[in-house]
Amino acid sequence: MHTRRWVLLAAGAAGIAASSVTGGRLQHVIWLLTAIACASPLFVPAGGTAARIGGDEFAVLLPGSDAAAAGVVARAFLDLLDVPVLIDGHPLRVRASVGVVDGDPKAAETLLRRADARMYEVKRERQMSSSS
Repeated sequence: MHTRRWVLLAAGAAGIAASSVTGGRLQHVIWLLTAIACASPLFVPAGGTAARIGGDEFAVLLPGSDAAAAGVVARAFLDLLDVPVLIDGHPLRVRASVGVVDGDPKAAETLLRRADARMYEVKRERQMSSSS
């Protein structure tokens, strides 16, 4: 019997809160997070589901996909964020880390925890490579 797999991407948009809230611009953070959510049809294929899961973190569920397809979606998301967003005339650049995992859809909570852990692992790896 073939078990259906899901691929889950967890993405954290680093740099939003630090650059916006410190200037007293919490509303800018809300606008930017809303813009990312509204842009999800640009990077989430048909059958996929994107959701904000808290703070500056998003999850994208790709039922029946594989790691290669998830990599394409992750790259599209990162490319979308690569373009600075103008808010009140100020460019805001957002960086993100993406963790990709696959697994059994019956274990959705475990899948989300694994994707979140992988995202933070990617973030640490990027920070370590930029500091060397």
